Amino acid sequence: MESLRNPFFHRGPIRQSDYFFNRRHEMGQALGLLRSLQNVALVGQRRIGKTSLLFKLADPAIHSDYGLSPAKYLFVYLDGEELTELDDGEIRSVMVEELAAALEAAGHQKSELTLPEGPVEYRTFRHVVRRLTQQGLKLVFCFDEFEGLGANPYLGPSFFSSLRGLTGQLNVAYITASRMPIHALAYAQPETLSSPFFNTFVPLSLGLFSDEDAQGLVETLATRAGATFAPDLVRLIVELAGSHPLLLQIAGFHTFEAWRQRDGVVEEADHAQIQRHFFAEAQPHYEYYWRHLTAEEQYALVTLPLAQHSQEHRQNLRSLEQQCLVTRRDGGLDYLSPAFQSFVRQQSVADLLQAGPFVVDLRQRLALCQGVPLTVTKTELDALIYFLQHAGRVVTPQELEEALWPGEYVEDPERVRSLIKGLRKALAGEADCLVTRWGVGYLFQVPC
Repeated sequence: MESLRNPFFHRGPIRQSDYFFNRRHEMGQALGLLRSLQNVALVGQRRIGKTSLLFKLADPAIHSDYGLSPAKYLFVYLDGEELTELDDGEIRSVMVEELAAALEAAGHQKSELTLPEGPVEYRTFRHVVRRLTQQGLKLVFCFDEFEGLGANPYLGPSFFSSLRGLTGQLNVAYITASRMPIHALAYAQPETLSSPFFNTFVPLSLGLFSDEDAQGLVETLATRAGATFAPDLVRLIVELAGSHPLLLQIAGFHTFEAWRQRDGVVEEADHAQIQRHFFAEAQPHYEYYWRHLTAEEQYALVTLPLAQHSQEHRQNLRSLEQQCLVTRRDGGLDYLSPAFQSFVRQQSVADLLQAGPFVVDLRQRLALCQGVPLTVTKTELDALIYFLQHAGRVVTPQELEEALWPGEYVEDPERVRSLIKGLRKALAGEADCLVTRWGVGYLFQVPC
């Protein structure tokens, strides 16, 4: 078992085409557009698989399946993050270098391609491109992490307009990959991206997998490595990761390691270890997603069961869906996965009180338990809030009276008992959280 290679890629893009899974529809659209030299903009959230798809699209082995001649189409990969601090001449120099490397990798003759030294002027770059396209080549420049290029302070509209000029006169197309849509990038960097170049792209969005494809990824990759995951292992992976491509790879990686260490027999007792490894690696990604939400998006995410029925949060929910943090399931919106929901439940948000299965919206004075609204009176809600704020500590009847009826203290044990009885009835299946300490008071124990 030790010699088997782990087929799950969780620390970087998938460069080996055989290990790339799914995105058939997006591949067909992108290569269909590039076949006629139309520009394409891949748009998707961080670590959703944009770079992996770029490498897959550049693989000549699949081109003939989509009507492209592998001998004629040359894909040239460029990392936008590496171009952030270069001026236009230096960027063109990098483009020529990568063009030469792509020619060599594809087995084309490059004897007539002279590599200029130092920064490359536009006329020189255009001459290089023209010589190659006159030989029958069609060039596709792939700009990954395009935000880096768009934020480059040394570039202006003229640089991007010069790129556009090549598409109009020579056999050149571009495909970009970015988190923000091309038009949003143009608005964010108007002094740099005001060129009409950005009006020439057809956007293609990358989102979550379907549930069927999520399961298919796990089973296909495991089988490719000679492993057979039992149905309960496949379910565990999908429940941990949801249908997010990267998170599926993370969960699959750690499951495969457990499978290999156990010589192919993973017991239910091993699931906890897989979960711990998954959470440890997924946590930084969750934190990144959370930090990049607006305060209102965070609020809508925590209160998702209620927010999805409110027009007020319509735009926030659409944004959360585009960011692949919620998914449509059973006619409504649900969290990406139970694991991500658990993470959300641990975050602090203004005007919200979270503890275990409970969420109290202090702004609208509403309470949820396991995502279901609680039917409580005003006083019962106040009592629940007080108990949650003092969870794990015994609250005396006198303390509770003073908190709920300030200035109206009456030594009436029945008033408190009646309140506790009503609150327990409202809590239903979670009523055991509220424990009576006879002769002392009440203890609210929040389940993990």
